Amino acid sequence: MKKVAAFAAALSVLCISTACGTKIDNTELKKETESTILTEESTETTVSSETEITTEHTTAVSTTTVSSTTVTTTTTAATSATSATTEKKSDDSKSNNTVKADTSSYKYDASDSELISKAQSMFDEAVEVYNKFIYDGAYQTDDSELYFSDNGESMLKITDPSVSSVEDVVNDFEKYFSEKYEDPVPMCYIESNGNVYYIQTDRGSDASYVSTTITGITKKTDDEVFFTAVSSYDDGTTKENTYSLVYGENGVEWKTGEFKLPN
Repeated sequence: MKKVAAFAAALSVLCISTACGTKIDNTELKKETESTILTEESTETTVSSETEITTEHTTAVSTTTVSSTTVTTTTTAATSATSATTEKKSDDSKSNNTVKADTSSYKYDASDSELISKAQSMFDEAVEVYNKFIYDGAYQTDDSELYFSDNGESMLKITDPSVSSVEDVVNDFEKYFSEKYEDPVPMCYIESNGNVYYIQTDRGSDASYVSTTITGITKKTDDEVFFTAVSSYDDGTTKENTYSLVYGENGVEWKTGEFKLPN
């Protein structure tokens, strides 16, 4: 009986120990579970925090990138506009430099058609003025008395008060004709005894002059333009000569330069 009681007591102790061990294990499991939950929450929190930070960081980078792109685009556009403006100025300069290169060596500024038109009108004027000074007499004269040169040429005394020397006649003639070319005045006017005389001269032409046409430009220099002048006569013949205009001599825009009277 005592043995049975002792065995029962031992069995009871063993059950209590087993129950306590189970309780301890459950407690440890609960603690481990709570720890796991806390760890997961911590992990979730950490992940969430990192996600927010990363997202915020990404947004900042994206914004910066967009801003940078905008600046770059604007700068590129400005550069393109500047480049285009520079190219345009360069083209304008080239264009301006081309127009100047064509005319910079000339003192005058006129097209070929304008020059030909000017030459035509001035040639006709030159014929009239030349005839007046050389063949018809440009000034008032005393026709009551005839004078003769040492060579036997007939002369008329000029009574025009504006003429007191041959130089006066030359100055009047060179209002129309350039001094670059030989002046015929000294061959037709002389001074004697304080007077100026006009020597009457014969034209010496067999055919009557009709007209002259300026047909084109043959040469240009900085202050002179040369033309082809074709003269027609009543017998049906024509003669071709060179005619020129001189620009800017003694403040006169245009004067007749090279010239041959179509007689």
